Amino acid sequence: MTVIANGIGLFNTVVTGWIFNDVQSSVKASVKDPALFPKIAELMLLVIFLDFLFWAFHGPSRLIERKNAFLVRHNFRRDLLSKVIDLPIEWHKNHHSGHTIDKVNQAADDLHDFAGSIFQIVENSVRLFGATIILLFFDYRASIIALSVTILAIIMMTEFDVKLRRMMLERNKFKNHMAAAIQDYITNIYTIITLKLKSRVMREVEDRSWAFNDINTKINRVSEIKWFSVSMMISVMVAGIIILNTQESIAATGTVALGTLFILYRYLNGVGETFYNFAWRYGEILREHASILSTQAIIDEHNKLSPAKKASLPIRWKYLEIKNVNFTYSREEDGETITTHINDVNLRLSRYGRIAFIGESGSGKSTMMSLIRGLHFTESVELFADGKQLPKGLSHLYNHVTLIPQDPEVFNSSVHDNITMDTQVGGHNLKKVIKMSQFETVLKRLPFGLDTNVMEKGVSLSGGEKQRLALARGLLAAHDSDFLLLDEPTSSVDSTNEMKIYENIISNFKKKTIIATIHRLHLLQYFDYIYMFDKGRVIAEGTLDQMINNPQFKDIWDRYNTTTVR
Repeated sequence: MTVIANGIGLFNTVVTGWIFNDVQSSVKASVKDPALFPKIAELMLLVIFLDFLFWAFHGPSRLIERKNAFLVRHNFRRDLLSKVIDLPIEWHKNHHSGHTIDKVNQAADDLHDFAGSIFQIVENSVRLFGATIILLFFDYRASIIALSVTILAIIMMTEFDVKLRRMMLERNKFKNHMAAAIQDYITNIYTIITLKLKSRVMREVEDRSWAFNDINTKINRVSEIKWFSVSMMISVMVAGIIILNTQESIAATGTVALGTLFILYRYLNGVGETFYNFAWRYGEILREHASILSTQAIIDEHNKLSPAKKASLPIRWKYLEIKNVNFTYSREEDGETITTHINDVNLRLSRYGRIAFIGESGSGKSTMMSLIRGLHFTESVELFADGKQLPKGLSHLYNHVTLIPQDPEVFNSSVHDNITMDTQVGGHNLKKVIKMSQFETVLKRLPFGLDTNVMEKGVSLSGGEKQRLALARGLLAAHDSDFLLLDEPTSSVDSTNEMKIYENIISNFKKKTIIATIHRLHLLQYFDYIYMFDKGRVIAEGTLDQMINNPQFKDIWDRYNTTTVR
């Protein structure tokens, strides 16, 4: 439809040229021509009709194109976000969320701009080649020269754009770096204000901004040289052909047909303008392509993932054995590289059992939980169900497990949406998890109850209250899971509420296997079996009564009971 519309639009110039020629002929004849006015009126009506036909095709085409642009952005963002979520936790720890957010949003918006402006590419192509063809009927040499100059200009522009493409990719890295800094500072605004770090923050943003300006200046310089070269080439072409045609027309007839000269000029100038627009749009495509290309690293990383292993546990399993677990990974923390190891760990998980992991920070408890949940992966492991080895290792567990982490993540939404995450939940189940997490007392003081936006001005949740909110969300998500993993989700909750929470979980989730990392040892009374970790190894295990007789455990047990007031 866009091709037809712009093909029709090309003939407006021809009709206008005919009008000029008729007027010139009438003036030259010095005789009143009664047919001149009706003829001009007919030609002007033809111009209006051609314009109507143009919009009859162009309008619907643009509506379709804009809808398509929306769908392209929607599907691209959804697909890319899905890939980001699929990537392992280790990848997310090594890639700043600000970089990722900026890449996803910028690429999606630029893809939308590209899909919504394809009509410009079609329009310029039709006008460029259409004008060249029409010129053949007025001056074939003009057509040949215009085509030759166009080809030469394309070659020259390509040379510039190869260099520009490289610089645009580099510029996008600076933009991502800047976006990451701003997100960091705004996200951690409380620290910035309380420690009076504004001047340092502004200096860092200023430095990153100037670093971005350097590459931007280089791009602008090369771009302007490119446009100057193209513009001068087109101007010389138009002027040269008009001068040549005028000279030959005067030599042959002693006069110049204004309409023909107008047609020639408009189409030649149109070729120049069209090519100029085409070159500008190509430059925009390069920029959009650079943004989209910056997300290729995410796509490549996702492609490296092994195909999801569809594995599950036997329906009537009684106990599981996780044997010979070995795993190593490194992470950056406060500028230091911290390496975590899991070495030859063996676990036995009874169905509906209550298992506690204890040990110092960094001993491997949380890492072991992340392996069970599938947040990290290892091939060095064996999984047995009732003595029979399962071929796909820990992947048999992934779809059966819900992990509730220590750090609560609160979304900019209502309490209701923070708990349900926009899933359809019955009122009974919602009230149940709110009660289990001891969030009822917090809910009563919120101005709009479940409809309160937790980020609203005047709504302030403490660290423990945020943990209880996140815990309610996790308990609701665990409704259909066979395993509930609790990685210290109550570390900031007061001791009284914490004990009630564990009592609620144990009493309401009797048909689930519960594994919890525990620092407050008085909670061990709720668990059937205990594993004590140290430096990535299990150094002791047993029931609470058995562990009290273990010298390594007894030492920390006695110290805890001596120093802790409950």
